[in-house]
Amino acid sequence: MSKLLEINNLSTNFFTPRGILKAVNNISYNVNSGEIVGIVGESGSGKSVSALSIMGLVPNPPGKIISGEIIFNGQNILKFSNSKMRKLRSKEISMIFQEPMTCLNPVLTIQRQLTETLELHLKLTPKQSFSRSKELLSMVGIPDAERILKNFPHTLSGGMRQRIMIAIAISCNPKLIIADEPTTALDVTIQAQILDLLKTITSDIGSAMIIITHNLGIVAKYADRVLVMYGGKIIENSPAEEIYYSPKHPYTLGLLRAVPRLDAPIKNQLETIEGTTPDLTESIIGCNFSSRCEFSTNKCEKEDPPFSIVGKEHYSACWESNKIPKP
Repeated sequence: MSKLLEINNLSTNFFTPRGILKAVNNISYNVNSGEIVGIVGESGSGKSVSALSIMGLVPNPPGKIISGEIIFNGQNILKFSNSKMRKLRSKEISMIFQEPMTCLNPVLTIQRQLTETLELHLKLTPKQSFSRSKELLSMVGIPDAERILKNFPHTLSGGMRQRIMIAIAISCNPKLIIADEPTTALDVTIQAQILDLLKTITSDIGSAMIIITHNLGIVAKYADRVLVMYGGKIIENSPAEEIYYSPKHPYTLGLLRAVPRLDAPIKNQLETIEGTTPDLTESIIGCNFSSRCEFSTNKCEKEDPPFSIVGKEHYSACWESNKIPKP
């Protein structure tokens, strides 16, 4: 598979009254055409900021991309002007945001929010864009599309609004879709429907997808490859199946141990990762997970581990990766 997206040494900072917050700290990864990549980690690990950096939507001030490259389709989009980025969004790269109620415009009908994108990027006539809008709602499993198009977002359920967001995201058949917590606040049944729908649609239109989530169950079923983020850094990168059977970073192991298992005794309590995430405004010496790590040594507290290969297409940033047991 060919590389569609290549991120090299990307750093995004927020300049706050408390100091410089390193939200994304020198991360690198690739996404191939047609691939589904899952990004997991606790809240505040930098997952969403990394996605907003790709989209060119980091709020400035206080945020700013300070270094790195984002190569999309062979071009470094960090060098694009604002007008060129606006043409790229939705048409080539689209994003499904975390909370559809705050991302859909409350004063515009669903029809206008769909047709505006189609008319702007695909140059469709109002009649063509209306017809395409009905087709898109059918694709995402919304019946009676003509009636729904006349509605405003607040009249629809959370599941319906999420489907509308997906319809907008796929409307121009983008090459890359970024889904940031696409099932937030949805019940379990609707979550499965939405994720199955996303996987089917991306397969049908030939798009690559990045799924950002804290739910390891989601990436186990849908992702081809998993990136684990902690403290603004990618600390493990592995094929999805490999990371579940043989994690090579203690943080990944902790996340896996915290997932309920059907084969575990009923009386077993879920394990937790002790401590809290690091303050990203402070300079940290050594591994930023060492204070929470059961395998930590003096070396971990003094030297930041390099991102090294630990298996076939499997990378980890840990001095003690060979000591990590199976979950």
